[in-house]
Amino acid sequence: MLKQLFVLLPVVVSGVSCRTLPEKRLNNGVGRTPALGWNSWVPSSFKSSHQGARTWADQHAAEPGRVQCGRDVHNLGLKLGLYGDAGTQTCSGFPGSYGNEQKDADTLAAWGVDYWKFDNCKTEVYTSKGMKSPQYYPIMRDALQRTGKPIFFSMCQWGQDNVWEWGASVGNSWRIPGDITNNWGSVVSIAAQAATLSQYAAPSGFNDLDMMVSVSQLCIPGLLGKGLPHGYRNSATADSTRPRSEPISVYGPSWSHPSSWARTSRGWNLPR
Repeated sequence: MLKQLFVLLPVVVSGVSCRTLPEKRLNNGVGRTPALGWNSWVPSSFKSSHQGARTWADQHAAEPGRVQCGRDVHNLGLKLGLYGDAGTQTCSGFPGSYGNEQKDADTLAAWGVDYWKFDNCKTEVYTSKGMKSPQYYPIMRDALQRTGKPIFFSMCQWGQDNVWEWGASVGNSWRIPGDITNNWGSVVSIAAQAATLSQYAAPSGFNDLDMMVSVSQLCIPGLLGKGLPHGYRNSATADSTRPRSEPISVYGPSWSHPSSWARTSRGWNLPR
């Protein structure tokens, strides 16, 4: 079931990395820089806050409308992303892609989808046979490539099976933690983990630290999972949400442990 909606920002980034791409890195024409954008997961979890997005999605429910939806998003200068699952059901109980990978991939291409987040729920159909995610995630990778349309493949298998060691040959990004929670401790924990894995990230494939679920987590590069509060666009830290043409900083061992980061009136002071 193609259920979750993303709107992605086309970001121009210079100097992401000076290193040579690994020999087995996925080369599907996208993902030279990390995906930045907005994700509907958090607002759709609260009935009071997702009515506008749901109305917009409902207007495009029919097949011709879904194609038009992609065109509408592209006409705004943005890109369109959707969500699915490797198993028999998504984490919310909707049908997954198991056994229908090529059909789903062809549908995504026909709708003009640019980004595909692929979750890892209800995959017992694989694990009961002794298969692990390095064996079943490539099924959707290959299906997407056969469509001939460049689609950013975002693997959301929660850091299982040391995905950072093999994910670059399968997807354009791979989740390294479990689900983020709306507190600073969760940010610290994920950032500390990311600091040890920077060597696996390069153009075409990046560590995914999960979405930002509140404005207080804007230090995490990636997808914003909640709209900005009223008046925030005029605040001192609002510029941190704008697409930039500056090089992306890479989490690495030279950074201090996140527990030593200090918050200032203009955001988080991250010592180096």
